Amino acid sequence: MKLMLAVLTIAILISVLSWPAFAGCGKWVVRSPETDYLEDPVFDEAVKSSTGPSQNLIDDEKTGDDGGKANSTPQQAAPAPGETASSALDLSGTWGITLQNLTDRSLELILIQSSDRLQGYGNLILDKSQIPATATGTISEDGVMLDVKLVVDGRVNQVNQQYKLDLDPGEDRMSGTYEAYTDSGLSGKGSAVAVKS
Repeated sequence: MKLMLAVLTIAILISVLSWPAFAGCGKWVVRSPETDYLEDPVFDEAVKSSTGPSQNLIDDEKTGDDGGKANSTPQQAAPAPGETASSALDLSGTWGITLQNLTDRSLELILIQSSDRLQGYGNLILDKSQIPATATGTISEDGVMLDVKLVVDGRVNQVNQQYKLDLDPGEDRMSGTYEAYTDSGLSGKGSAVAVKS
């Protein structure tokens, strides 16, 4: 009897320890047609290198710590279910964004939505090369605001570049404008079209 109890205890312990490790670590990653929860160190590093101080805001929100400083960015309360048409939109997924007037480049982003906030990562397609990028943004009645920053890594990309998009919300297609920036300021602007795949 003691032997059976010991074997049962070991079997339970092995099954608990071999349970998949997705329960408490990582990021939600959207991959068609499902969403997986897994650790993504490339994304974590990209966020650190491209978003700078805004990453601290995300960390402070998770821990509830403002480091003794008042948060100067106004926080919007999550809209109640059915409050606005834009709150019903689900923009999570893979988006291809065409930047008019910049025929040699486009964006491919995986966006993750949490209430009225967007976060994601992907690539700027420049000719035939891919430059890693991160994206943050918000959804409101006025539209979708996305801030896409290219990851400066010294190999693929040595220039600090940023794209600010102001889009009209839509489930599978959005259109609006973009502004492209480098360290020297505004480098281009035009129309943008985003299509969900």
